[in-house]
Amino acid sequence: MLLGTVASGVAQQVQASGGTVNSYEIAGVVYFSHTFTSSGTFTPFVPLTVDYLVVASGGSGNTSTVSGVAGGGCGAGGMLVGTTTVTATAKTVTVGAVAALGSSGSSSAFDAISATGGGAEGASGGSGGGGGYGTNAPGGAGTAGQGNNGGSGNGILGTTQIAGGGGGGKSAAGTNAPGITTAGLGGAGLANSYSTNVAVTYAKGGRGGQNAADGQGAAGVNPGDGGGGGNGDGSPGAGTLGCAGIVVIRYAV
Repeated sequence: MLLGTVASGVAQQVQASGGTVNSYEIAGVVYFSHTFTSSGTFTPFVPLTVDYLVVASGGSGNTSTVSGVAGGGCGAGGMLVGTTTVTATAKTVTVGAVAALGSSGSSSAFDAISATGGGAEGASGGSGGGGGYGTNAPGGAGTAGQGNNGGSGNGILGTTQIAGGGGGGKSAAGTNAPGITTAGLGGAGLANSYSTNVAVTYAKGGRGGQNAADGQGAAGVNPGDGGGGGNGDGSPGAGTLGCAGIVVIRYAV
């Protein structure tokens, strides 16, 4: 079996293979983590009790918008954190890829534990996408235990002044667009430190688009983040990309 070295310099035996292996120590307890940023296999050498983080990919913003009509922010990928026991057999790990513009995210999974991709504009998902074109268009629904709903857009169908609602995040719903020129904000994500013992905030919702030249919602930054809604002013117009998912599995030795 492979050896890993923790910060204290104490060598410990790795108990599984797969992903990128990191080791660290918390209050005298040594942990090994296996981080997957693409699909693969986690193979325990012995039965283990493991902590897991499973984050699906976020939705990506709309490909184009009608002049003056901004798009909804996208929902974050579903996020699941927990503890389980595994036998000494190979477990499939699936990591959701970056969604194409205008599309919902895709699922990530560790064995049978699966998180749902984030919703595109107005679509349901791990977290729901924010509402876009329509009369105060509603946001999509989030999945219980994984994320939250998207916020509503603001405006009247047939007009050229509609602002997008914010996409839902792991810890909070996206906000409703407060006015026809002001976007809703994406819902908050959730911090987790399983990978390297450094906290990273995953699965934040995307901001809606608003009617201004700089009105696009920003692209996602961390795994599971939703993309932003497009502005309604033509080029660049389109929304922005969400982020791929991640799976992290850790155990104490």
